[in-house]
Formats: sequence, C-alpha cells, structure tokens
Amino acid sequence: MAQKKKLYTAAVGYSVDLAMQEVPIGDMPTEDFMQGAIWSTKQKLNFSKNHPAVFKLIMQSYANPPAALAERLHAYYMEALQVQDVYMNQIFEKVTLRADVVSQDAHDLVRALFDYIIKMATDYIRENPDATMEEMQPLVDKFMNMMAIVERGMIRKT
Repeated sequence: MAQKKKLYTAAVGYSVDLAMQEVPIGDMPTEDFMQGAIWSTKQKLNFSKNHPAVFKLIMQSYANPPAALAERLHAYYMEALQVQDVYMNQIFEKVTLRADVVSQDAHDLVRALFDYIIKMATDYIRENPDATMEEMQPLVDKFMNMMAIVERGMIRKT
C-alpha cells in the first residue's frame, strides 16, 4: 500500500510540475489585471486540451484526494498557489487603485475571488469527475465577470 501512495504522489507531483512548465506563470502579462487573468485562463484551457489525462489527475487529486494523502497533497497545492500570489502581487504593484482603496483590502478581495472559484471548481469536479476544461467554461466566465466587477465597480453612478 505504501508503494501505491508513493506512486500516486509521484504522479501528481509530475503532473503539477508539467503544468507549471507548460503554463509558465512568469510569462503572464502583469501590466493589466484583466489581461493577466485572461492569459492565465487561456493557458489552463490549452493545457487541459493538450494533456487531458494529466489535467484530470490534477483536478481530481485537488478536489477529491485519497484520505491518506489529503494533507500532503493540500500542502503541495498550497505551494503552487503561493507562486501564483507572487505574480498577483506584481500585478497589484502596477495597477493604480482609487485613493480610497486600501491595497491590502483589494488584494484580499481578489484572493477571496480566487478561493471562491477554486471551491466552485473543486465541487464541480467532485460531482463530475470526468469534466473537461471546456465543460468548466461557465465557471471561468463567472470568474471573469466577477473580476470585471472588481475592476469597474458594480454601482452605477447617478
């Protein structure tokens, strides 16, 4: 059984490493907030098309990991998300926030949106274990709409 856990963990590690190589977050445009989010979404969609089995393993291991490996895999994914945070911070350094917006609050709001969409995607994968990125497009669209609201605001000025 220990060998099976090692093999599974190695396969997930390989898959995540491949995804990070194929979707080099360092190439993400950081000049414009929405362009960075669009770029990231397109890259993940292309990765899922080019490596459907790898994408499926990543999504399933994140959404529904074996109980014995859940803590270890969660820590692995948290490391990957920290890398994403570095680039999100670079984008925030380049955007001009309104004078009444606290930078940390804006960062926390965007992080909360990322966490929310990750939870929605995780729930979707649990219910639809064979889902493709194309089938998850409504979640991507929802995220992009929410990010546009953050960027433009939601209250019409009268």
